[in-house]
Amino acid sequence: MAYREWVLHDVTCRTWPLRHLLRLLVQVVPVAVVLVVLIPGPMSVRLMAAIGGALVGLLYSFVFLYEATESRAWKAGYDHGTAKRVREERNAGRALAAAASDFERRWRRQHR
Repeated sequence: MAYREWVLHDVTCRTWPLRHLLRLLVQVVPVAVVLVVLIPGPMSVRLMAAIGGALVGLLYSFVFLYEATESRAWKAGYDHGTAKRVREERNAGRALAAAASDFERRWRRQHR
């Protein structure tokens, strides 16, 4: 797959849940707009139906957020669990850096 590394980055970067949300909105909004335009009835009912349906769809998708990203990574040729492992490694690195910074700050404060 040509974009294999990009897919792994997309499902593991710091903003991966927001990227997932944006991807979902790109899919849901055009359908909602078409439904609002084509379905007869009061505009308020059409808008509320489209918004309600979109919210239920987004909620359902976020329930399976981790499974969806693992599936995308698998389709790109990675083993199941790779996205989770990469995210955990990155989070562990950030946590270690934060702990080291906190330790350094406290150590300097105590030894002044």
